[in-house]
Amino acid sequence: MPANETCDNCKYFVRLGSSDQPDKGTCHYNPPKQVDNAIGEATDDGRWPLCFASEWCGRWAKRV
Repeated sequence: MPANETCDNCKYFVRLGSSDQPDKGTCHYNPPKQVDNAIGEATDDGRWPLCFASEWCGRWAKRV
């Protein structure tokens, strides 16, 4: 993986915009996934996968 092909400059990465966690975002390559609540039952909520700007997954695409 080339050093510049990280989530930070991938077209699928959306930064959360939080000042306390500026390197955190979500990946929009795949659709949101259903999440389980605290007691292990499925909910109707869908969430994008969380990731850090420094990560990579192999599906990197240039941001235009």
